[in-house]
Amino acid sequence: MDYCGYLRTSGEGQKEKVTVALQIEAIQRWAANTGNPVTEWYVDDGVKSEVPVIERTGGGRMFREASLGNWKGIVVYDTDRWGREPSVNHGAMKLVRDLGLAFVDLSEPGTDLSTDSGELMFTIKSGVARYEHQKILRRMNDGRAVV
Repeated sequence: MDYCGYLRTSGEGQKEKVTVALQIEAIQRWAANTGNPVTEWYVDDGVKSEVPVIERTGGGRMFREASLGNWKGIVVYDTDRWGREPSVNHGAMKLVRDLGLAFVDLSEPGTDLSTDSGELMFTIKSGVARYEHQKILRRMNDGRAVV
């Protein structure tokens, strides 16, 4: 059975330069290296990380189609492409587990969410993503105050 790729950008000028094209290229490289075909792409371009994955256009469609048994798993470039809010990430991860899907995070190879240590790593990465997002926002606001 095939995998699907999930892609998201925030649309905030994409300061981290994690474009849709870069995410696709990385996921295609993973597919070629592992022999796991990625045959469908779900894209949420310009969507804020606070919006729950299932409420996004691409994310919602991905979960609806996954509930039909279409996918072995979901591949993401990085956990922060799910979102930068731990509650958003954990809500989406509950759906992944409930559907019996694999979750592949290219930035953290080997993370197995069916294990306690894999779930811990995902939780830590979700917290770090939120911290980084808050730090970026603070710097942007500080820069505006100086100008």
